[in-house]
Amino acid sequence: NNTWTPLAVSAHYNAGEVYNYFYKTHGRNSIDGKGGTIQSFINFSQSYSGAFWTNNTIYYGNGNVNQGYYEFAKGLDISAHEISHGVIDATAGLEYDAESGAVNESFADIFAVMVDRDDWTLGEDVIVQGHPIRPSGAERNMANPGQGLPKDSFRLGWQPNHVNQEYKGLNDGGGVHWNSGIPNHAFYQFVQGLIPMAGNEEGAKKIAEKVYYHALQYYLTRQAGFSELRAAIEQSCADLYPGNQDVRLQAGLAFDKVGIKSGAEPGGGIFDIKPSELSVNP
Repeated sequence: NNTWTPLAVSAHYNAGEVYNYFYKTHGRNSIDGKGGTIQSFINFSQSYSGAFWTNNTIYYGNGNVNQGYYEFAKGLDISAHEISHGVIDATAGLEYDAESGAVNESFADIFAVMVDRDDWTLGEDVIVQGHPIRPSGAERNMANPGQGLPKDSFRLGWQPNHVNQEYKGLNDGGGVHWNSGIPNHAFYQFVQGLIPMAGNEEGAKKIAEKVYYHALQYYLTRQAGFSELRAAIEQSCADLYPGNQDVRLQAGLAFDKVGIKSGAEPGGGIFDIKPSELSVNP
């Protein structure tokens, strides 16, 4: 009868935008790389303030304006974040715990801001602006993980931007959402460092997103932490830009700025193997 549910349209449209991003930018055909169906459920709960990925499906809560959130299916970067978790599961399979979980969350955030690439914030379209639950107006900010909030105010959206602020406790799965601010900020710094070479921020993003996808596809393994992330990114720079040492240099400088040191130096072990020789990560 040509009558449409707006939230369903949003979820479907956003999923299409994310599909197009991975296909056009990285040559990846859907979440599984084989053209698999992307399934979304709206109205997961009339008061659930969140969205999540599980069993090859994205579930969108309807939020609660009194709690500071609109319907989550409205946010393009929300859709991109959740669908990216599926891509991460289908590639590196990063375990959702402690540092490997924070790296998992970070990749989902990175692809989210690359899909919705007009800013460095996430979740701003589903947050009731001015509400005290998110005083910054965004769920996360990769350019400024602390968002001007008091240190350790995780519940308000504060994230660390350096390993000297890394959360070491057991809450939040060992800090998977909170500590993702550290590698998130490294990605932001990488892009900023590439701008002089690329000419502008958009050109820098095009380089950085390719490097990160390559690392996810070929080098990262299930329990990779921050130092393994750095090594994988630096090696991916060398793979994709062998004639331009500045790309790898800027990656290293970006990780230095957030205190992430490399615990697995490229040039030894797995990094002597070319990506084409690696078997698919189970």
